[in-house]
Amino acid sequence: MTDFDFKAASESMMDFIKKVETEVGPRLPGSEEERRGAALIKEEYEKNIGIKPISEPFKVAPESGIGSIPYIGIGGLIAMILFLIYPIAGAIVAVLCFVYFGLMAGFYTQIFDFLWKKKDTENFYTVQEPASGKVDYTIVLSAHYDSSWNWNLAKKNPKTFIPKIVYGVVGLLSVLVFGFVLEFVDGMAFAQPLWKNAATIASWPWYVYLAYILPIVCIPGIYFVTQFLSHDKTIASPGCMDNLTGIGLNQEIAKHFSAHPEDLPENCRLICAAMACEESGLRGSRAFVKRHKDDGMLKNCYQINVDSISDEDYFEVIQGDAVQMCKFDQELGDMLYDSLRELGLIKKTGRIWNPVGGCDSTPFCRAGVKTITFAAQNPVATDYYHTSNDKSDRLKTSVFEGGIQAVYMTIKKIGEKEASKK
Repeated sequence: MTDFDFKAASESMMDFIKKVETEVGPRLPGSEEERRGAALIKEEYEKNIGIKPISEPFKVAPESGIGSIPYIGIGGLIAMILFLIYPIAGAIVAVLCFVYFGLMAGFYTQIFDFLWKKKDTENFYTVQEPASGKVDYTIVLSAHYDSSWNWNLAKKNPKTFIPKIVYGVVGLLSVLVFGFVLEFVDGMAFAQPLWKNAATIASWPWYVYLAYILPIVCIPGIYFVTQFLSHDKTIASPGCMDNLTGIGLNQEIAKHFSAHPEDLPENCRLICAAMACEESGLRGSRAFVKRHKDDGMLKNCYQINVDSISDEDYFEVIQGDAVQMCKFDQELGDMLYDSLRELGLIKKTGRIWNPVGGCDSTPFCRAGVKTITFAAQNPVATDYYHTSNDKSDRLKTSVFEGGIQAVYMTIKKIGEKEASKK
């Protein structure tokens, strides 16, 4: 085995992260800054890995997913106003808000992308073919290079972030429920504007409390939803942890194997991929999978998605996306877990399900690719996840070193598995 200087690689990884942070900064999905980030990272890939990246442009509606949440909050406030005038009208708008959120910001579909302006973006990747010239299997190392909008509530107080959002959801749900209740109570007595049913309200005093006071009390919660994130790119996340760490780690692995092709497992093709627009609903990885699902690239393929390597107490195998209802590959997850265990990096469980949103393993999983996501991030709300605090000054090369070793060892385990088939 060729020696791999993991310490030097971790220092190089930190230099790379600081370079992108300084020269580009935040890289919101579909933005000019994301395109500048892509140009710089491609230059770094070609210089460091020694292989010219392949670019695959695509169109994206960046604010149609997670970025739409503040607009959904505004829709919730409109629903509240309509509810107080004409209950069923408010309920219908609340239904539309929930449907849109569920499909676009929850399950990351692209059903309503046509309502939004499309922008240009790109995925790019390097390909190292095996020295033998024969490809038996492919390993894709992936990470996303875009960064997130600033999550205002999380940065201000991560402990109250989730309760505030739950408060808003309860408020909008109350508009939905009581709007329909009032539509059908007492022989349709409330199925008219508020100013026409004052007498009916007076005869049903408990409804005044239950159906009108409760939603009003929840107005602040709906307002919190409008403040979920900011579209102001000047305060967006620099994305050093999430996810220049993944981009930088994969670059170091690809750089090593390019310089030492004899160390790459036999007949293994190695792809180092940088995905765009993960923060807007996994748009980049979806585009990548759609493009390559029928061209043979993903045949007998292993994907290791690296996303956020920063917190030394939380080296984890991400076993699946709970919200996306995707369970990732058990055997590949076991390989990564064993690598972490052998390196002594497991401080907590070593295995978790992604508790919110989704990650770039999901599109690969749905395409039948063996995939796992690797992270080292505290899985609770923090003031540095998806906020302007996600800077390089809180990162440590010692954590990077462990992460690089874990991915390298997992690649070797994949090679051993494939060799055992012969």
